[in-house]
Amino acid sequence: GIGFAMAAQAIAALLECLRKQAAVIPIGSKCAPLLPDCQHVEMRDFSAFWMLVPCAMIGIGEVLINPVLSHVAYEGADPSMRSLMQAFNFFAMGCPTQFRRP
Repeated sequence: GIGFAMAAQAIAALLECLRKQAAVIPIGSKCAPLLPDCQHVEMRDFSAFWMLVPCAMIGIGEVLINPVLSHVAYEGADPSMRSLMQAFNFFAMGCPTQFRRP
């Protein structure tokens, strides 16, 4: 699982290098912020669909890692604290994405 996540980050970095090397096309991006002269940033000739590869790999990595983390948390906890440990584990897995700044 961790290997999938590491490979996904390496592939994302490679895709970013390829995107920066791609030719600029004369179409303004409506998604990017405006430049100081109130013009739109011009897009690159590189499909955003390539980002599906690292995103899918990160998803696969999470599917492989999360059950192991749940098992380790459950087995390592005192029997009287297992439900609390699982609740904290699920809270910790779900909450970090909610607190990111835009």
